[in-house]
Formats: sequence, structure tokens, C-alpha cells
Amino acid sequence: MKSSGKTMAGIFGLVLLGGLLSAGVFVLFGSQLAVYAAAAIAPMLVVVGGLWVRRRIASTGTDQTQYTRRRAREVGESFTDVWEKRERIRREYPDVFDDGLGLGLGAVIADLGTAGIDFDRENGAFTLDDVDTLEDINSLATRIEALDGDLDEAFGESVRQRIQAINRELERIDDLVPASRGPTPADVPDDDWTAAGAQLDDAREVATEQVDSAAETIQNTVGSTDDVDRETVEEQLAEARAAAAADRFGDAVTALLDTRDIVRREGESAFSTVRAALRSLLDTIEASDADEYLTDTDTDVGDIQRAVADLDDAMELSALTEHREATRDVALAIVEELADDLDAVVAKLDRADIPDGYYTVPNAHDRRFTTDLRETSDLQNFEELWVEAVNELTAALDALQPKADVVSGYDHVRDVIDTELQATGYVGADDLPVRQHEEHFLGLYYRENPETVSFDIDEPSLSIDGEAETYTVDVTAKFERGGPDRDINITLESDRHTATDTVTTPLVGTTTFTDVPFGEYTIKAIPSGDDFGPAETTAEVDTDSEVSLDLPEVTLQDRVCDGVQEESKQYLDDLEETFDDRFDEEGYLSTGMSYRVEESYIPCLLVLWADRADHGTTQLDDGTVLVYDAETLVGELENVVAYNLEDGESIAFDELRERFLSAPVPDAALADIATAELDDATVADDHLTKS
Repeated sequence: MKSSGKTMAGIFGLVLLGGLLSAGVFVLFGSQLAVYAAAAIAPMLVVVGGLWVRRRIASTGTDQTQYTRRRAREVGESFTDVWEKRERIRREYPDVFDDGLGLGLGAVIADLGTAGIDFDRENGAFTLDDVDTLEDINSLATRIEALDGDLDEAFGESVRQRIQAINRELERIDDLVPASRGPTPADVPDDDWTAAGAQLDDAREVATEQVDSAAETIQNTVGSTDDVDRETVEEQLAEARAAAAADRFGDAVTALLDTRDIVRREGESAFSTVRAALRSLLDTIEASDADEYLTDTDTDVGDIQRAVADLDDAMELSALTEHREATRDVALAIVEELADDLDAVVAKLDRADIPDGYYTVPNAHDRRFTTDLRETSDLQNFEELWVEAVNELTAALDALQPKADVVSGYDHVRDVIDTELQATGYVGADDLPVRQHEEHFLGLYYRENPETVSFDIDEPSLSIDGEAETYTVDVTAKFERGGPDRDINITLESDRHTATDTVTTPLVGTTTFTDVPFGEYTIKAIPSGDDFGPAETTAEVDTDSEVSLDLPEVTLQDRVCDGVQEESKQYLDDLEETFDDRFDEEGYLSTGMSYRVEESYIPCLLVLWADRADHGTTQLDDGTVLVYDAETLVGELENVVAYNLEDGESIAFDELRERFLSAPVPDAALADIATAELDDATVADDHLTKS
């Protein structure tokens, strides 16, 4: 409603209100006062109320106009922000901006002016005139908000197109430089122009680096040959780098490809020559047997051979040069180690205390092979010199290394040769404690002793005139205590001579070995039976000798408790009462009886218990261990002699055991007891005879 209409409506309302008030006064106070009220109140309400209504209506209209202008200012400021973003894009990425973003900014500026928002393109500012309706202003605000997003999206799309174009250009030089992972169109956002611009910057930086790397590849290739016009190449490469610096990557790539074609065309001859010479050198190294002499150097050139076989373009001359240097390094390392090994061998022989003339220093030791090879740049000449060096050095090592090995182990082998010559007067290759260089060991010994030995190089062998000396060795074996006659087997043994003899004696036996060659011998004495153990010694026989051996007594406890004594002692206390009761009941104990313990411990347990109880022990021929009361057994024998035999009368041991003895003691034990304890009886042929 217009302001005039609002005013008339307000005044009409006031007149109506005055009439109502006058009517009220008439009703309440009478007609006189009502007349006064109508004459005074109504005009006053009309005047005062009219003024209030007019002012109120004017105030309302002012508020609406101010809001519309304020909204127009906000729209102008929003567009100013969009314009500043657009100008920043234009300044930072002029090439992208100059191609146009197609957003229709001019139409928006014109519509802003129509709506009362005048925008100055020159200074990027706006002024407000008579603004249009609020509806029109809000419509412009919506368009500007959309324009802000469209600006980001349009710039992002333009960046994607440029990155795609850059990557296509880089694909054209992938034979010059390995591909580098740069931004792709998919990496560019639609809603952030600064992030999109950063992706474009990264793509351009990567592209510039790729162009520079490709240029370096071409420069390295040119540096490997003299067949290419370097001045022209450098000019072309400078153009490529300048174009890349100006973000003209299409021009940069074209310049690189033109330069590559020049190098490829002019450098093909040099490439083919170098590759052929390098492949020849690699084949020579592979076929060489130098690796058999080396321990530290890796002679495998298979990887280089395969890499060289894959090179077929003059643009790969730089890579070919790298492989050439790597091959030279391997070849030099081989010669260096061979030369060092030869130096070490010669030094070792020089320090050794050996006869003059044992070795001759080869010419290869004085050659400067390593230095000469380093100074040889031509591959063909390098290969020829390398073959000569390897052949001479390995031949020298073949000649001297065995002699050096002989010197290292000669002291030990010399002792063996001395011993063998003294013992037999002859030493052959099979007599030496080595399986290599036998002739060198024998030859060195001959050079040390040319007047005392003869050297047969064909066998090879050493010998002395006449027969080797021999000696006599007397060996005496002695039991720890006397007894019946017992056999002792005596052996004298070495690697080259063995002799044996048997003596029978109750206490001491002696045998003599004659014609015993020089050398170290092991001498053993092994008695029959189980009561005594063997004895052994070693002796150096270099003159007539006497050797004495003492045969230690082996007790029954030593035999049956070997390896189980400690375990058996753990059971003894628990079984002692059982043994006591069983012994009192049977009159003896034996391993043939049953006990509550593992059978392997019973023999040792019985012997240990017998020792604790002061009883006698013996062992039957079948291995049975027997425990008996020695005092009781002596008494039983004395009674038999005193009351059951006449003078000169005999009784067999079997009858004794069957009729008179409480324990089945074997014949040997009976004989020992009777001999030791009975004064009026003798023992002979398993019989007891009263004297």
C-alpha cells in the first residue's frame, strides 16, 4: 500500500476513535460534556494522531529502503571478491587467463549497473546509485555466488588441459629420460583454484626437470664421441632449455628431438665401433680362467654382457660408455689381485730360510701391468695387454705358489721325511702327510741335504745308500702282585712296523724285540683274565732300548661298578636290610637271586654291600657275582681238613661245595683261600689234599 493511502486510513481511524470517545462521554456524563468533548477531543486526536500516523508510515518506508541498499552493498562486495580472485588468477597465470574462461563477467557487470551497483573495472571498486528492488538484488547475489564457484571450476578445467598437454609432450622424449611421476589431470581439484594452480606449477617444474635431464643425456652422449657437431648440439639444447623455462614445452621437446636425431645420425659409427670392441673384451674376460686364482674379485660380467647386448641406438652411447668403464674396472681388478698375489708369494719366499736356487723370480713380477692398462684408452689395445698380463701373472703363480705352499708346511713334512729315512731309508710321495706338491717337498729336502740323499724326480722319491738302522727293544711287564702263572700279550706297534710276543709269569715277564726300525712306537701289555688291567706307553726308538710296564690290579668292584657306582650308592641304604636278611637266610648272595631293584645295578650293589659288611666277593665264569662270608668259609675248610680227611687224602672242590660249604665259591677262589689260610693242606688239580 502506498504511503498516502496508509495516511488516509490512519486519519479515518482517528476520526472514528474520536467519535467513539464522544459517544462514551455522552453516555457517562451527559450531553453538555459530550458537546465539549466532541468539539475538543476529536480535532485534537485527528491532529495528533495524524501526525503520529504520518511519522510512523514515513519511518517504515525508510527502514525498507536502507535494507535494500545494505543488501546491494553486500552484493557489490561479493562481486568485488570474485573480481579480485579473477585478477589474481590473471596475474599469476596469465597464459591460462588469456585463453579465456568463458564466464560472462561483462554481462554480470552490466546487470549490476542496471540494479544501481556501478562497478569500475579499472580500480575494482563499486558505487551505489538508486538501487533496484530487493528481489532483483537477491537475484544478482545468487548469480555472483554461482560465478565464484564457476571461476574455480573453469580454472581447474583449463589447468587439467594444460597438464594433459604437458604430459603428452613428455611422452615424446621417454627414450631420452625415464618417465617421472608428475601431476595428472585427475590430481586437479574443481573447487580450489590455488590448489589447481599448485598442481600446474608442479607439472611445469617436473617437465622442466625432464627437459633438462634429456638435454644432459644428449650432452653425455656427445661427450662420448668426436663424430658429432657439438656446437650445433649445444645451441639446440640451449633453445630447448629456454623454451622449457618459458613453459613452452612443445617447443622444448621439438628442439630436443631434433638434437637427438642429429646425434643419432652422426654418432652411429662411433657407437658401433665401441660396442664391438667392448663385447670382444667382455667375451675375453668371461672365457679367462683368471677366476680360479682369485678370492676377492668378482669376475662375473654376465650382467654387463646382457646390458650391452640390449643397446642398439647411438643415443645410448653414454650408457655404452658407462658399461665400458665398468668392464675396465673389472679387468683392472683382476690384474691387480693377480699382481698382489704374486707380490705376496715372492715376498714369502724371500723371507723363507731355504736353499739358493729353490725358486726364480719371474719377469711378470717386475712388469707394471696395472699402470699400463690404466693408461691404455683404446679398447682393442687394452684387451691385448690384459690377455698378456693375465697369462704371465697366472703362469708365474703356477710356478711359485706351490713352492710357497711347500715353505709354509715344510717344517712338519721335513720331520716326517727324517723319520721315514731313518726307519726305512726311503721316502715316496705316498709317505708324506700331504696330497699336493709332494715332489716340491721332496725336492726342497734334497736341496737341503744333497750329499746324504738321492732324489728320483720321476717317482718322485728320496733314498739313502745302504739299509736303515734297526735296534733291540726289551719290554718288561710286571703284575701288581704275585699269583699263579698268567699270560701277558706284549705288542710293539707303529705305522711301519709291528711285533708281538706272549710271556707267561706269576709276577714279572720280559721279552726282547729285535730288528726294530727307527721311529715312535706304542708298546702295550695286555694280561689274560680280569684281575689285572692293560698297560701302555710310547717310546722313541733311536737306539737299543728297555721299556717297563706295570699291570694294575683290577678289582671286582672296578669291573662291575664301572659307570653305575654313584647311582648304585643311592639305592644301597634302602636295600641294606634286605641284603642282611637274605644273606643270613641263604648264607651267601649272588646276582642270580631276585631283588627289588633294576638288574643293571645288582652286581655293583652286592659288591658295595659286601665291602661294607666285610664279606668276600668273587665272580664265576658266567659272570655271576657271589658274596660269601670268608671267615665262615675258612672255618668250614679247616673242619673238613681236621675231621673229614686222613693224611694224604684228597677231596675234590665239587664235593666240598656239595657237602660242606655254605656258599658255592668257584674253584679259583677256593684255591686262593686254601693256599692262604690252611697250613696242613695243599691245593692241586681242583682238589684239596691233607698234608
